[in-house]
Amino acid sequence: MSETVSEKPAVLFSCSEVKSLIACALSPLVFGWDCYIIPSSAEYTVFISHDECIEVATRSDEVQARLLNELERWGPESFE
Repeated sequence: MSETVSEKPAVLFSCSEVKSLIACALSPLVFGWDCYIIPSSAEYTVFISHDECIEVATRSDEVQARLLNELERWGPESFE
């Protein structure tokens, strides 16, 4: 029997489950839910807001530069 989100509000994904993580992260985007994504390294956190924005917080300037470089091709707006 499947558990509901209220019964199990967190999901852990292994490194081999990136496609499942992406699929799971689409639900908050489509339905306007809040969602946090935190990698096991905790180098950064991602907050997907029901207010139609995504916030990324990093632990260091180096991680921020790396993520901005990777996300640059998407053309996101940056608010600091």
